[in-house]
Amino acid sequence: MALREVGVVAIILIIYVIGCLIEPRFFSFDVLVNILLFTPVLLLISLGEMMEIISQNHDVSVGS
Repeated sequence: MALREVGVVAIILIIYVIGCLIEPRFFSFDVLVNILLFTPVLLLISLGEMMEIISQNHDVSVGS
């Protein structure tokens, strides 16, 4: 695994651990599965918005 990939996984796990410390009900298998399922969706939306910003076409609304 590349260093960049390890960093992303580490950040997701750190956020999960902080959530578990703040709210004990957050520590369940279902929550972890939901995080892992919805992270790629947010990543794709973010990449699309990043391409809009890089191409200097500044309409970054998700619905367009």
